[in-house]
Amino acid sequence: MDEKQYKALINKALPKRKPRTLPLPKAKQSYLEADAILTEQLQQHGVGFERQFQINKTKHCRFDFHIVKKRILIEIEGSPWSGGRRGKLSNKAWNMGRYDEAEERGYHCERFDYIAVKYGYVIGWMLHQLKEDAVDGTDQTISTD
Repeated sequence: MDEKQYKALINKALPKRKPRTLPLPKAKQSYLEADAILTEQLQQHGVGFERQFQINKTKHCRFDFHIVKKRILIEIEGSPWSGGRRGKLSNKAWNMGRYDEAEERGYHCERFDYIAVKYGYVIGWMLHQLKEDAVDGTDQTISTD
């Protein structure tokens, strides 16, 4: 039976179907700017990183950046994957659970806001972390004999 016949018999329109899935969240403009700035800074300094890194492929939680050498996960506040920070407590608890899962798997998680990225605090902190790794290691130019 087509829609016109149904409407003539019942005197009602067909019920509209609601989408079964929610649309993907949209990022704020400040997040997009911070993401672009941090990507550019990491590339300029030659830091190896991955974007939109997923720890567990079965879950829909992503971290904005993964610094491969140090196993550091960087999250910029306001990202579309952050769970929103508003609304139900269950959404906030789910979001914090992914940090616990990352810590269990041996990653170190850091959260930064747009201002910290914009003014270069994040890249300064990152270079300091990478420098500490180089200083803590043994110097290969000096003989141990």
